[in-house]
Amino acid sequence: MPQQPDPHACRICGQQLDQPGKPDTGDCGGDCVRCMADYRDPDALETMRKVEPDNPQWKPAKGHWPGHQIAVDCDPDLQEVARLTTMMRDVFDRVLSASNIAKTRGTCAYGAILLRNSLEQFGKCAATVRGGDGDLGEGAIDQPGMWNGHYWVEGKTPAGVGFVADITADQFGWSKAVVLPIDQAGERYRAGDDEIVAEAVAELEAQITAEARMAIRCLDD
Repeated sequence: MPQQPDPHACRICGQQLDQPGKPDTGDCGGDCVRCMADYRDPDALETMRKVEPDNPQWKPAKGHWPGHQIAVDCDPDLQEVARLTTMMRDVFDRVLSASNIAKTRGTCAYGAILLRNSLEQFGKCAATVRGGDGDLGEGAIDQPGMWNGHYWVEGKTPAGVGFVADITADQFGWSKAVVLPIDQAGERYRAGDDEIVAEAVAELEAQITAEARMAIRCLDD
């Protein structure tokens, strides 16, 4: 029988989580804060910056363009997109809480589908889910300047104003709700193969639909 991992050790590096003086915690899903910071988790990065303030590994890249978080001073159409995006992040937070999920890491595809549907239905936008796998400068960039696999929404308002919207960007150190004019978004978002992304999104939507139908049947029984 294979040896079971120590429940008090980090699943990534194996370090004990209860060693005195270490920046580790038992409530981070089994991973030590150092490893979580290596994966660019915003909360873990903040912890490591306090524990090791002189370590350049944890410092944000200097001079990297952060961009606007919400385009409130732009076209009125984008103000409506920003309002809907912020509202849908609040809805998504409640969904995550009900599912006992504490952070948005790993939930971006779900969030992007929810946001796309909402922008199409309530904002009358033409919207689609975009994504990139983090390779070759694709996906979304985090504050330290590293590219990560990610899904987000690109669209046009009824007046034809292009935009990028994202409700899970906080996993990379940005705001919870991000809206950027399309001509400013290239510094932060770069789409990969649209065909691969569309296939992955379609599979996830089919899974969500099947799970919803199963839940309804269970309620009817």
